[in-house]
Amino acid sequence: MSGFAITDYGSPLGQIGREVRMGSNSRARAAALHQQRRRTIAVICGLACVAAFIGLAVIATAGGGAQGADNSPAPASPGTTFPDFTLTELDGTKVDKSVLTGKKSLIWFTDSTCAPCQSGAVKVREVDDEYGGEAFEVVAVFVNPREPETSLRSWRDTYARPDWRTAYDADGVLSGKVGLKYLDTKYLLDERGEVVDVDSAPVDAAYIARLKKELGR
Repeated sequence: MSGFAITDYGSPLGQIGREVRMGSNSRARAAALHQQRRRTIAVICGLACVAAFIGLAVIATAGGGAQGADNSPAPASPGTTFPDFTLTELDGTKVDKSVLTGKKSLIWFTDSTCAPCQSGAVKVREVDDEYGGEAFEVVAVFVNPREPETSLRSWRDTYARPDWRTAYDADGVLSGKVGLKYLDTKYLLDERGEVVDVDSAPVDAAYIARLKKELGR
C-alpha cells in the first residue's frame, strides 16, 4: 500500500522509533524550558536594575532637597557671630574673644613666610598708626604650629605694631571653626564680636578704604 507509512510500535523497530520521537520531544521541551528560564531571569534582572535606579534617584532627590533647604550662612561670614576661641600668645598669655569685646578687631590668619601678608600688615599698621593704635585690636593668628617662636617675633617686629597680639592656632581649632581655606584671610569684627567684613585677597588701596569706612574713620 504505497503512500502510507505504517509503524508497528510493537516491533523492535517501532519501539526504537517511539523512543527516538520521545527523546526528540524531551529535548525540545528542555530547550523551550531553558529558553523560558533565560527570559524570566532577564526580566527579573531588568526589573531589579530599574528598581535600583529609581531608589538611587529618590535618594539623590531627597539629599538634594535637604541641601537646598539648608540656607544657613557659612561659618564666620558677614552678619554672623565670630566663634569663640582661645589662643596662646608668644609670651604664653591666653587670648580669647572676651578680650576683644567692646572694641573693633581684626583677626588675621597668616604665617611668617606669606609675602602678601607681610606687605599687607605694613599697610594695616600704617592705618593703626594713623589713629594712634586705638582704631582696632589686631590678632595675628599663625596657622603653622611648627614655626619657631623666633619667626613669629621677627614677623611682629618687622611688619606689625608691638601691641598686636601674635598667637598660634596650634591645634587648628579656630581655623576649623571658621572653615579657613586661604592664608591672608582677614575677619573684621564689630564691638559685639559680629563679623562685618571678610577678605582673603592681598591688602590694597580698596581694602584700606573699606577698612577705614568700617572703622568709622
